[in-house]
Amino acid sequence: MGNLFGFAAFGATRPSATRPVVTPENGAATPDDWAKDCSSPLLRDGTEWRAAWANFLTANLRGLVRGSGVTDNNTDDNLVARAVRSDGLNRMNAGGTANAITLTPVAPAPAFASLADLVNVPLRFTVAATNNGPATINVNSLGARPAIIPGGATMVGGELPAGSIVTAMYDGTNFQIISGSFGLRVLPSLTTFFVNATTGSDGNDGLSAGSAFATIQGAVNAIAARYIAPAGVLINVANGSYAGFNIAASLIASWTITGNTGSPASVLVSAATNSVNRGRALSITRGVIATVQGIAMSSTQENWANSGGTLTLSNINMQANVSFYSGGTYYGGYTLLIGNINFTGNGFGFAIASLGGVLSFGFSDGVGSNALTLTCSGTPVLSSGNVLASAGGTIVAYPSAATMVGAVTGTRYIANTNGVINTNGGGVNYFPGSTAGSLSTGGQYI
Repeated sequence: MGNLFGFAAFGATRPSATRPVVTPENGAATPDDWAKDCSSPLLRDGTEWRAAWANFLTANLRGLVRGSGVTDNNTDDNLVARAVRSDGLNRMNAGGTANAITLTPVAPAPAFASLADLVNVPLRFTVAATNNGPATINVNSLGARPAIIPGGATMVGGELPAGSIVTAMYDGTNFQIISGSFGLRVLPSLTTFFVNATTGSDGNDGLSAGSAFATIQGAVNAIAARYIAPAGVLINVANGSYAGFNIAASLIASWTITGNTGSPASVLVSAATNSVNRGRALSITRGVIATVQGIAMSSTQENWANSGGTLTLSNINMQANVSFYSGGTYYGGYTLLIGNINFTGNGFGFAIASLGGVLSFGFSDGVGSNALTLTCSGTPVLSSGNVLASAGGTIVAYPSAATMVGAVTGTRYIANTNGVINTNGGGVNYFPGSTAGSLSTGGQYI
């Protein structure tokens, strides 16, 4: 229906087919004024209404209704309400590419004249292609600006799924994605995160050295809460001191946590009391696959792989603790020791495999191998066995790949309650110790 809000549409005589040109008489600083009635029917001392004022109101109503896409209808008393409710003036046509999005208002809504016009204006659009990295938004060719997700993190890929309806708002620097299809974001490739105890903050996104997390646990928690990572993640940990951490089941395929492989002592991960990660410098559980390398561990309890978790330790300094073994694997967990492992201090023992867990000293299958050099520095004094296999746990060593260096004061090994130690021909003196190993209640040493 044409002639929306038109005067002739409601029976007025002498309307104009074109809008007369007029220049408003008010200045920039003129205060608001109001219309007033005549003081009596006989006096013409009230406000004079001119066509220019009525045309101005009519033009603005037409712009609101037509710009929102609502159908013209001079018989609809809720036409303006429908226009406002539709939010049509904020609908955008999306173009560009997956990571460089362009937006233009859906016609006949007016274009934006400047970036300043965009500040705090919600813009709705349908995503054409899923982003696979950091994304930008460019409205009316006014200039591309970064798109960020709630919390201020930079996108890494997958945050804007194709077909999703998204609302973005420009804050003067970035376009904040204030609604959309979020949930867990997919990391399309192996992604590196950073941790720095000195300069980092667990409120950061961790995606660069300049926006590092402050703690390893903070990094693990944030990554697990935000991402699906079918290719796994890397976490680079800067020199410093860190509290113990736990990695639980998530949608991260694998974790590789790397400190300083040339100087593991420069990255100390400790649990001085049982209140810190239950006394463990590190623990993994419930099917997690993790590699930890280039750190020094100090704990009050064993550092373990538990409940089907798979842990590879490489280039690690391990400190003996007085409460229990320094390393352990339980309930179907698997721990592989490779690279250079340095074991120091006096305490309970080096490692335990129990309750179906498997602990491997190096690895070799005739096709490939992972070498290990385990150095016992300073002749540790151990009150229990150097290694213990119990309750169906298995310790396996590969003498062709795993070399033992240094001496230990204490029992070489203990196998009991159907635990098995298999040295693949390494002999009864393979593990360091000052006294012979012992077997009981179905324990075996092969």
